[in-house]
Amino acid sequence: MRPSMRLSETSDCSAPYCCCHQPTIVWFAAAFWAVFSGWWTMSPTIFVTPVDIGGSHGHLEVPLWLPLTSAIVLGSFLPFLLGFYALKHLPATAAGIVASSEVLFAFLVAWLWLGEGLDAVQLLGAAVVLVGIVLAQTARVGKVVDADLALPPAEAASPP
Repeated sequence: MRPSMRLSETSDCSAPYCCCHQPTIVWFAAAFWAVFSGWWTMSPTIFVTPVDIGGSHGHLEVPLWLPLTSAIVLGSFLPFLLGFYALKHLPATAAGIVASSEVLFAFLVAWLWLGEGLDAVQLLGAAVVLVGIVLAQTARVGKVVDADLALPPAEAASPP
């Protein structure tokens, strides 16, 4: 029996963000899974086992390492890198909206490639989330944050 892997079953945990901003959680999770996952019982040949990623458009088999690597790169590393690139070329509010659009692209892939869809309640929920993202990212337009608020009182008062 061949394992079947759909792209919608892979997870995106935004590893670069977690590693940079949540190191305690990352180390705890790494230690937990190192002890309890049973990775040592897995045969290394599993990575060359063919899996079907054809979705709703037919049969397409590739070795497991290809969709696994794609999920890591396209679902974590590339969005994080593009978010930084967007910050370099766009205002912060626009870059935040662009970075939040990752979920929209995931839905489009699931819809077009895998033939999955959303019912009315899910579409309403997605619309509420997207409107909330846009409102949250644009609510601060024109407001200036005082840089001295980030410094301790003694450093804020001293001239550069």
